[in-house]
Amino acid sequence: MDLDKLFAEFEVSQTQSHSVLIVDDNHAMTDYLSEFCHDLKITCHAFNNALDALKNFAVIKPSLLIVDWLMQPMDGLTFINQVRKKYDPHVPILFMTGSAQATTQIQALKNATCFVEKNNDNNDLLELQIKALLNLKPINNQSLPEKIIINSLKFSASEWHLFNSWHEAINKYIKTDYSLTDIVNSMQQSPNKIKSFISRHFSVTPQEYVISYRLYKAKKLLFLGEPIQHVAEQLGYSNSGNFSNAFKAKYSLPPLQYVKSKRLAAAS
Repeated sequence: MDLDKLFAEFEVSQTQSHSVLIVDDNHAMTDYLSEFCHDLKITCHAFNNALDALKNFAVIKPSLLIVDWLMQPMDGLTFINQVRKKYDPHVPILFMTGSAQATTQIQALKNATCFVEKNNDNNDLLELQIKALLNLKPINNQSLPEKIIINSLKFSASEWHLFNSWHEAINKYIKTDYSLTDIVNSMQQSPNKIKSFISRHFSVTPQEYVISYRLYKAKKLLFLGEPIQHVAEQLGYSNSGNFSNAFKAKYSLPPLQYVKSKRLAAAS
C-alpha cells in the first residue's frame, strides 16, 4: 500500500467531511434530513431512539447533533444533557420541537446551540441552520481526489473511530522523542489491539507507520520551502543529518534532491 497516498486522502477527508447525528422518532423527519445531508455530501447517522444514539455517540463523534424533544424512552432534553455531561461539551446541537413555548426554548438552550420550531414552513430555516452550524462552504467535487485507498479499506464505524484516534495521537506525539508507547497510552487502547489493526490493514508495524507518517509530514514542509534544519527540529530529529538519512531511506534521495527532482518532473 502507498502510505503517502493514504495520508493525503485522509487529510482531505478530515478537512472536507462532516458527520451529523440525527435523533428523532419521526421516520419521515429522519428520512428528510438524511436526504438533505446526502445531497450536501455529509455523512449522516439517523436514529429513531435516543438510547441507541447515545450508545453510538462515542464511535460516531459527530460534527453536529440534530435532536427532537418529545421521544420515548428518552426525550431530547435528557439526551442532550447526557451528551454534554458524558461525551462532548462543545459539539453544536440543533434542537427541534413542534412545541415551541418560550419555557421549552429556555430549557433547550441551556445545552443546545440553537432552537428551531418543527414544522414544514421552517424547513428552509432548518437547512440554513445546519449549514451555518457546520460552517459549510461550497465544495467543487471535481477538485477533490478520489478516496481510492480509504474506500478500499471498508472500515466499520468502530474501526473508523480507532483509525481517527490513532491519527490524533500520532499528530499529538509527532516528534521522534516520543515513543510508540506514548502514542498508544494516549489512546487508552491495548498495544496488541493497535498492532493487530495496523498490521492487518496496512501490512506494516505501528512503528513503521508512524515513521512513514512523520516523513510524509516532513516532505510537505520541504515543498513549502522550509529549511531542512527547521523541518528536522519540528519533527524532533536530533540533527539534520539524522533526518536526511531517515528521509533518504524512505524516498531514495536526500531531502533537497528529492524536492528538486519532483519539481523538475512537474515542470516538464
